Amino acid sequence: MELTQKTIVFESGERFPILVSIENREPHFPSTVFLAQYCRGKASNTMRAIAHSIVHLHLWSNWIDLDIYGRFSTNKFLTISEIESLASAFRLKTSLLRQLSSGKVIRSSARHFPKIDDKHAVLPQTIASRLRYAETYLSYIAKNHIHEQALNGKNISDIHTALEVMQRGILSRVPPVGKRAQIHMRLGLREDEVQRMLQIVHPESRQNPWKHDLVKHRNFLLISILLKLGIRVGEALGLKIRDFDFRLNRVMILRRPDDPLDNRRDEPNTKTYDRVLLMDPELTSIVHKYILRRGRHRASKVNDFLFTSLSNGAPLSYDAVFYVFKSIRRVAGEDITRQLCAHSLRHTWNDRFSEYAEANGLSNAEEEKLRSYLCGWREASGTAAVYTKRYQKKRADEVSLKLQRRFSNA
Repeated sequence: MELTQKTIVFESGERFPILVSIENREPHFPSTVFLAQYCRGKASNTMRAIAHSIVHLHLWSNWIDLDIYGRFSTNKFLTISEIESLASAFRLKTSLLRQLSSGKVIRSSARHFPKIDDKHAVLPQTIASRLRYAETYLSYIAKNHIHEQALNGKNISDIHTALEVMQRGILSRVPPVGKRAQIHMRLGLREDEVQRMLQIVHPESRQNPWKHDLVKHRNFLLISILLKLGIRVGEALGLKIRDFDFRLNRVMILRRPDDPLDNRRDEPNTKTYDRVLLMDPELTSIVHKYILRRGRHRASKVNDFLFTSLSNGAPLSYDAVFYVFKSIRRVAGEDITRQLCAHSLRHTWNDRFSEYAEANGLSNAEEEKLRSYLCGWREASGTAAVYTKRYQKKRADEVSLKLQRRFSNA
C-alpha cells in the first residue's frame, strides 16, 4: 500500500498527522494507532517527521515486494540484507523512492538501488532521524505481535532475541551526524550578496520582482526582520501585530503551539524560547509603515498575523516564503549564492554577531551567553557552535593564505 501524509486540525488547534492510502484516502490503521499512542504531544514538526519516515518505510517495502505486517505476524523480522537495503533507501529523496516504488524507474535487483548521487541524496541528519523513527515503528509493530503470543502462553524469549538483532542492525547503520561534515554546511551570505539582495527587494527598486505595492513592502519587511533580528522563518510567520511595542521599539518572539486562530495545516513553529528583542529605528519604521499599508487592505483585516496573503488575508505559508526567495534568486542570477533561503539569513546574522564579538573583545563565555539569548537557545546547549562555523572557516582561510604567502616569500 502506498501512503501519503495528511494533517488533521482539531478545534483546539492541535495538528495531528495521519497516513492515508493514496488509492482510497482511507487512514492507515497501524501507523495511526502508533502516532496516537506514542507520538501525540510531541512538537508537530517532530510528528510530521515521524509520519514521513513511515511513508518512506512503506515506499521501500513496496520497492522490494515485502509485506512487513504479514512477515512480522509470523515472528520473522528484517534480515541483514533487508536492513542494508533499508539503509540505502533512506539515503534517497522521497521523490526518487516514490518513482522506484511505482516502477517508473526500472530496478536491476530486488535488493539493490541505483547509484546515489548528491542530487538524489539527503543529508546525514535526515538519514539518521529516518532510521531511528523507522526502528521505533518497526519495534512497535513487532512487540504488538509478541505481546499477543505472550498472552497465549507461548515462549517468546527467542522471538525477543530476533527482535533485538533487528533493532541493533538498524541502529548500527545510523550515520554519525556531522561535527566533521563541514564541507556542505549551509553558510551565511557575503556582504556583497546582502547588499544585492536588499537592492532587489527594496520596494522602490526597478528590479523588485513583485507587482503589488503591499506585497513589495511585505516581502521587504520579511527580509529585513529575518536579516536584522536573526530569527527563524517560523518565528517570523508567527508574528502578530500585537507582538510589537512601538513605544519601546521592541518585539516579542512567542511560542504559540497549536494556535486555534492559525488555520495553516503546516503551522509555523517557534522551536526556541520566548524572548523580547529590541528593534533599531529603521526596522521599527519599516514595520510601522507596513502595518499602516496592511490596514488599508480589506483582506488583511481578517486576522492579526503580521504577514498575510494578498488574495484572502490568510497567514503567509512556508511555501509562499520559499517562492519569495526563489524570486530573489531568479533576479540576482549569479550575483547571489544558490544557498540563499530564509534560514541562510539566520546564518548571516550569526556571522555578523561573530564579527561584532571579535571586534569588541567579548569572551567566549559572554559571546555564547548573548548569542543563546538572542537566538532563543538554552544556555550551554551547544547550539550556538553550529552558527559560528562560517566565521571560523573565514578566519581559518585568512590564516591559511597568510601562511602560504610566508612560505612563498621564504
